[in-house]
Amino acid sequence: MFPQGRTANRRKKNFKGRCEKRVLGKCAEVCRTYDTIQYVYADLLQASDEIKEIRCNVLLDGLEVGEYTSDFVCTKADSNLMVRECVYRKFLMKPLTVKLLDASRDYWLRHGVTDWGALVKKHDLLRSGDTIIRVLDVQGDRGLVSDCIKRTMPV
Repeated sequence: MFPQGRTANRRKKNFKGRCEKRVLGKCAEVCRTYDTIQYVYADLLQASDEIKEIRCNVLLDGLEVGEYTSDFVCTKADSNLMVRECVYRKFLMKPLTVKLLDASRDYWLRHGVTDWGALVKKHDLLRSGDTIIRVLDVQGDRGLVSDCIKRTMPV
Protein backbone atom coordinates (compact mmCIF):
# COMPACT_ATOMS: atom_id res chain seq x y z
CA MET A 1 0.00 0.00 0.00
CA PHE A 2 2.44 2.68 1.22
CA PRO A 3 6.21 2.65 1.55
CA GLN A 4 7.56 3.76 4.91
CA GLY A 5 8.35 7.46 4.62
CA ARG A 6 11.73 8.66 3.43
CA THR A 7 11.64 11.69 5.69
CA ALA A 8 11.87 12.01 9.45
CA ASN A 9 8.20 10.88 9.30
CA ARG A 10 6.81 14.32 10.04
CA ARG A 11 5.20 15.89 7.05
CA LYS A 12 5.83 19.38 5.79
CA LYS A 13 2.82 21.39 4.66
CA ASN A 14 3.42 20.67 0.94
CA PHE A 15 4.73 17.09 1.27
CA LYS A 16 5.35 15.54 -2.15
CA GLY A 17 5.24 11.82 -1.25
CA ARG A 18 2.72 9.11 -2.06
CA CYS A 19 -0.78 10.01 -0.93
CA GLU A 20 -3.99 8.03 -0.69
CA LYS A 21 -7.11 10.21 -0.86
CA ARG A 22 -10.46 9.01 0.43
CA VAL A 23 -13.74 10.23 1.84
CA LEU A 24 -14.56 9.55 5.50
CA GLY A 25 -17.96 10.31 6.97
CA LYS A 26 -16.52 12.19 9.97
CA CYS A 27 -14.09 14.24 7.87
CA ALA A 28 -15.41 17.40 6.15
CA GLU A 29 -12.61 17.36 3.56
CA VAL A 30 -10.92 14.56 1.64
CA CYS A 31 -8.72 12.60 4.06
CA ARG A 32 -5.16 12.29 2.76
CA THR A 33 -3.01 9.55 4.28
CA TYR A 34 0.68 9.19 3.55
CA ASP A 35 1.54 5.88 5.21
CA THR A 36 -0.01 2.68 6.55
CA ILE A 37 -0.23 3.89 10.15
CA GLN A 38 -2.27 6.93 9.12
CA TYR A 39 -4.49 4.88 6.80
CA VAL A 40 -5.36 2.28 9.45
CA TYR A 41 -5.80 4.83 12.25
CA ALA A 42 -8.19 6.88 10.08
CA ASP A 43 -10.38 3.77 9.84
CA LEU A 44 -10.25 3.29 13.63
CA LEU A 45 -11.25 6.91 14.21
CA GLN A 46 -14.10 6.62 11.70
CA ALA A 47 -15.44 3.52 13.48
CA SER A 48 -15.12 4.97 17.00
CA ASP A 49 -18.27 6.22 18.74
CA GLU A 50 -16.07 8.51 20.87
CA ILE A 51 -15.06 10.60 17.82
CA LYS A 52 -17.46 13.16 16.28
CA GLU A 53 -15.16 14.84 13.73
CA ILE A 54 -11.79 14.08 12.13
CA ARG A 55 -9.39 16.61 10.60
CA CYS A 56 -6.36 15.23 8.79
CA ASN A 57 -2.97 16.90 8.26
CA VAL A 58 -3.78 20.07 10.21
CA LEU A 59 -1.27 22.89 9.70
CA LEU A 60 0.56 24.02 12.83
CA ASP A 61 0.40 27.80 12.25
CA GLY A 62 3.39 29.81 13.43
CA LEU A 63 5.60 26.84 14.25
CA GLU A 64 9.21 28.02 14.63
CA VAL A 65 10.72 24.91 13.01
CA GLY A 66 8.79 25.36 9.73
CA GLU A 67 5.43 24.55 8.20
CA TYR A 68 4.48 21.10 9.45
CA THR A 69 1.16 19.36 10.06
CA SER A 70 -0.38 17.19 12.77
CA ASP A 71 -1.69 13.91 11.39
CA PHE A 72 -5.09 13.85 13.15
CA VAL A 73 -7.01 16.45 15.14
CA CYS A 74 -10.30 15.00 16.33
CA THR A 75 -13.31 16.36 18.16
CA LYS A 76 -14.45 13.81 20.72
CA ALA A 77 -18.05 13.19 21.82
CA ASP A 78 -17.45 15.40 24.89
CA SER A 79 -16.36 18.24 22.51
CA ASN A 80 -12.71 18.11 23.66
CA LEU A 81 -9.94 17.86 21.08
CA MET A 82 -7.61 14.90 20.65
CA VAL A 83 -4.39 15.06 18.58
CA ARG A 84 -2.52 12.04 17.26
CA GLU A 85 0.79 11.92 15.41
CA CYS A 86 1.76 8.77 13.49
CA VAL A 87 5.42 7.76 13.48
CA TYR A 88 7.40 4.69 12.47
CA ARG A 89 9.61 3.16 15.14
CA LYS A 90 12.76 3.60 13.06
CA PHE A 91 12.25 7.38 13.12
CA LEU A 92 11.19 7.69 16.76
CA MET A 93 14.62 8.45 18.21
CA LYS A 94 15.94 10.57 15.33
CA PRO A 95 16.70 14.11 16.56
CA LEU A 96 14.53 15.85 13.94
CA THR A 97 11.55 13.58 14.66
CA VAL A 98 11.89 14.16 18.41
CA LYS A 99 12.16 17.91 17.83
CA LEU A 100 9.04 17.96 15.63
CA LEU A 101 6.99 15.75 17.98
CA ASP A 102 7.96 18.03 20.89
CA ALA A 103 7.02 21.09 18.81
CA SER A 104 3.64 19.53 17.99
CA ARG A 105 2.93 18.63 21.62
CA ASP A 106 3.94 22.13 22.80
CA TYR A 107 1.86 23.77 20.05
CA TRP A 108 -1.29 21.88 21.07
CA LEU A 109 -0.68 22.43 24.79
CA ARG A 110 -0.50 26.19 24.10
CA HIS A 111 -3.89 25.82 22.39
CA GLY A 112 -5.41 24.05 25.41
CA VAL A 113 -5.28 20.48 24.06
CA THR A 114 -4.09 17.97 26.66
CA ASP A 115 -5.09 14.76 24.84
CA TRP A 116 -2.02 14.47 22.60
CA GLY A 117 -0.27 11.25 21.62
CA ALA A 118 2.07 9.60 19.17
CA LEU A 119 1.10 6.32 17.49
CA VAL A 120 3.41 3.49 16.56
CA LYS A 121 2.63 0.17 14.92
CA LYS A 122 1.55 -2.79 17.02
CA HIS A 123 4.47 -5.14 17.85
CA ASP A 124 7.10 -2.39 17.42
CA LEU A 125 10.10 -2.42 19.73
CA LEU A 126 10.96 0.92 21.30
CA ARG A 127 14.26 1.69 23.04
CA SER A 128 14.83 4.45 25.56
CA GLY A 129 18.16 4.31 27.37
CA ASP A 130 18.46 0.84 28.94
CA THR A 131 14.74 0.10 28.52
CA ILE A 132 13.26 -1.79 25.58
CA ILE A 133 9.49 -2.22 25.33
CA ARG A 134 7.28 -4.00 22.82
CA VAL A 135 3.91 -2.54 21.87
CA LEU A 136 1.48 -5.45 22.29
CA ASP A 137 -1.81 -3.73 21.63
CA VAL A 138 -3.20 -0.26 21.00
CA GLN A 139 -6.81 0.62 21.83
CA GLY A 140 -7.89 4.23 21.56
CA ASP A 141 -5.51 6.34 23.62
CA ARG A 142 -4.12 3.39 25.60
CA GLY A 143 -1.38 0.95 24.76
CA LEU A 144 -0.39 -2.37 26.28
CA VAL A 145 3.38 -2.73 26.43
CA SER A 146 5.84 -5.30 27.74
CA ASP A 147 9.29 -4.50 29.18
CA CYS A 148 11.63 -6.74 27.16
CA ILE A 149 14.54 -6.45 29.61
CA LYS A 150 12.66 -7.10 32.88
CA ARG A 151 10.05 -9.25 31.10
CA THR A 152 7.24 -7.49 32.92
CA MET A 153 4.17 -5.59 31.93
CA PRO A 154 4.00 -2.09 33.48
CA VAL A 155 0.92 -1.38 35.55
